[in-house]
Amino acid sequence: MPRNRLSYLLNRVFLLSVLCGVAPSAAFARQGAGSSPCNCTDLQSLQHRLKEVTALKSSLQTKLQAANGAEIASRLRWQTLEAETKTYLQRLTYEHPATAANAALLNNPLHPSCGAPGGSFGVCLDQDWAAHQRAHEQSCQVGRWGWQNMWTVKDMLAEEINAVQAEIDFLQAAIARLACQCPHFMIVVQVVTTTEASGFLTERSRRSLNGMNGIPIPIVLHNDGTFEGFGSGSDAGTAYGQAGPDRVTSQFGNQVSIRATGKVQPGSCTTRPCKPAMMHLILSGVTSRQSQVAHATAPGVNMTIRDTTPGSAGVVEFDLPAYVGASGERTFIANSMMNSKMTVMIVPATGQAGDSSSAASASLLYSVMECRLAQVLPPGAQPGGPLGGGGGGTGGGAKTGAGAGGQVSQQNEVMIAVNESVHLSDAVLPPVSLNIAEGIKVSDSVLPPVSLTTGKTVSVQDTALPQIPITLGQPVYITNPPKTPPK
Repeated sequence: MPRNRLSYLLNRVFLLSVLCGVAPSAAFARQGAGSSPCNCTDLQSLQHRLKEVTALKSSLQTKLQAANGAEIASRLRWQTLEAETKTYLQRLTYEHPATAANAALLNNPLHPSCGAPGGSFGVCLDQDWAAHQRAHEQSCQVGRWGWQNMWTVKDMLAEEINAVQAEIDFLQAAIARLACQCPHFMIVVQVVTTTEASGFLTERSRRSLNGMNGIPIPIVLHNDGTFEGFGSGSDAGTAYGQAGPDRVTSQFGNQVSIRATGKVQPGSCTTRPCKPAMMHLILSGVTSRQSQVAHATAPGVNMTIRDTTPGSAGVVEFDLPAYVGASGERTFIANSMMNSKMTVMIVPATGQAGDSSSAASASLLYSVMECRLAQVLPPGAQPGGPLGGGGGGTGGGAKTGAGAGGQVSQQNEVMIAVNESVHLSDAVLPPVSLNIAEGIKVSDSVLPPVSLTTGKTVSVQDTALPQIPITLGQPVYITNPPKTPPK
């Protein structure tokens, strides 16, 4: 009888470990990096290197100004300069810590290489270093870096500044591209399953994803609102059962891979209250085989049993507001013995310091538009600033459209970025701020009239602008009104 009771208890505990894994999970094959040499994993290295070479350029320019025009360059002079700049760069404070690739590049002994084979700094930084080396090619060919042909220290410094500038150009372009392509947000997925029973048979179990931390899925959001992402982690737990003197403990778990896809639909204020932007999220995939180890004790019995069970697959869909902090929940099982539910939450992605997406309730769609605006706005204009750029006010700093110098942009797309605060339960929303970077063709007669409604005085000083109908919320006096009524 005790052995039958123990066998029953073992079967119950193994059953708990299987039941705890009934919630769907997901699988997704990683996408390739594409034709570009740099991807999101290189972003930290690129940002660190940009700070290095920007500081290096400034230091070299100072040395160039102080250099003696007649001083002849030499190997010893170059080696001394290399040691000084390396020490200087190591003492700087960096917002983005150095990676192993950054350290290898800084300690590179072949500079310039002049065609000599050297070590690799990773596919991305290898391309950065190649841009630097191209600035030295001509001097390498005529033997200056072999010290066969004489040249001055000033010429040597000027060439190194050009090489550093080539790196800056490469790094800025790569970072600008990745800033919009790399994830600004993550979806954290958690599945928690618990069981509990008492009486003649006492049993309980618990399992979760990544030890209650959930699986983070960085998502890449595209201009059309579609997105995709991938994440993986462990799905593990423990079980315990007791019947009289017989006891069984068990540990079980497997690996889960999750693919997240879907689309974000913009909000609308055609009806009141306004409807927020909504994310339709699809989680799909599969788990690996589950391994289980149980230890059973009873009078005269002490044994360990191992077993495996097949993995599972499934699809779960959610609809939730497309803002940081939004969450959704799906209950799979809820009864007196077992409870299992999945939760998802939108959080900022790591490594995006200074990004507006890190703010609570930040809009996912606004983050994408902010990137696009940053790529098309003229220098000095900032997305999120006043109408027309960062200058503030009519005719200010932005040069888009018929701005300073009478230049007219050929851009024919009007881009509107809305950074709004959404209150799901409020019928009255706060004012919405619109940031517009538009191209205006002054000579295009097809454009409809532009109507502005304002509650304050409007001053138009640029006579070159076409006439604009203006509706004012207060009286307009062409001349000063008389101080006393006319007789």
